[in-house]
Amino acid sequence: MVVGTSVHATGLSLVIDTAMRNRLSQAAADGVVCGLSIASSTPTPNAGTSTALAQSATHAFLPTDTSTRDELRWMHDLARTRTPDSIRAAVWLSDHATTEMIDSTLRDYALRVRPDQARRGAALVQAVVEYAGRLGKATKERIRRDRPFVTDPTLPVAVDRPPADNYSFPSGHATAAFAAATVLAQLMPDRRASLMESATQIAYARTFAAVHYPSDILAGAALGSAAATAAMAWHNANIPIPAPRIDEEAPVRAA
Repeated sequence: MVVGTSVHATGLSLVIDTAMRNRLSQAAADGVVCGLSIASSTPTPNAGTSTALAQSATHAFLPTDTSTRDELRWMHDLARTRTPDSIRAAVWLSDHATTEMIDSTLRDYALRVRPDQARRGAALVQAVVEYAGRLGKATKERIRRDRPFVTDPTLPVAVDRPPADNYSFPSGHATAAFAAATVLAQLMPDRRASLMESATQIAYARTFAAVHYPSDILAGAALGSAAATAAMAWHNANIPIPAPRIDEEAPVRAA
């Protein structure tokens, strides 16, 4: 694993193998389809709509005991490829890249549009990312998957360890990054490729650093894209974005 060209002028990026890059891209694309389907079939969304959206977007990535073992073996192999530079990139991507992506894009957007339009755009981005984040947290509580370094204490971690009760599935960083990239790409269509690359880098860094399984970041890519797509559709139709619900049912655990 080597460090590639920077996603932003102030940041670093990681070289991602083609298979993982394609899987993240497909997960995001599937999330967009999911979001469009939910939004078009639910003209008056409610908390149950948000639950259905989250479950639909992440279902394909739910872990099993077998998939978890396979992912841990892959992550041990990946950890052995780390270098000081790639660790530094992973730390920057985890700590700063999402905020940098949002702030730098909105600054450029503000130079292209009227001040009132810039304010509305920034408010929309905030609302969409917050909605995706709430869906991600609700899903974490429903699934309650332990972090990989909790399941396997021998797995070396390259960034600060999240609390053990901050569950693993889906990745909050991946969810937020793909939600932000999706809505920002609507405001700045000419930036779509670079925004999606930034989201891909942010998501991958979490698995590279061993704080998330690959399936966690794939679920986050799908959920962030789905949540953003549905939320923008409702916003454009002047429909309030529904609050998600954390169901009071027994948690769904990996089989």
